[in-house]
Amino acid sequence: MNNITIQEVNVYKHLGVTLSHNLSWTSHIDEICLKIIKRLDLLQRSKFKLTRNDLEQLFMSFVLPIFDKLDKVQICAMQIITSAIEHCHIQGLYEDLGWHTLSQWRSIHKLKWIYKIRNNLATYQYWYHQLQKNVTIIFLDGSIM
Repeated sequence: MNNITIQEVNVYKHLGVTLSHNLSWTSHIDEICLKIIKRLDLLQRSKFKLTRNDLEQLFMSFVLPIFDKLDKVQICAMQIITSAIEHCHIQGLYEDLGWHTLSQWRSIHKLKWIYKIRNNLATYQYWYHQLQKNVTIIFLDGSIM
């Protein structure tokens, strides 16, 4: 294109969405999770300096809105897939596609984890992989993993 070389990259952020070369959502989701983890880490470090009300207010103001955005993304995707108009009945979209809300998906995922743990199906390698996603785990006794 006009003798200009365009650099090839694996991941590119455009308008707040992280796009990957293979069109996977993994990079975008990882960035959202990292954003949430950083904000929760701030809450963790502030928990002995602020009141419970202050911590709750911070959570409601800076962490919870990220989850709301994810719900809006899912609704937008449903509208695109079904060619629905913008202000249509959302429950009808869930029923039409046979999808669950993100809250329901989280509950299902938790139940699967509990099932795997109780039935010794959660292998060490799987746990290790889950813990290696740039996550700092702070235990109740204050120790850090």
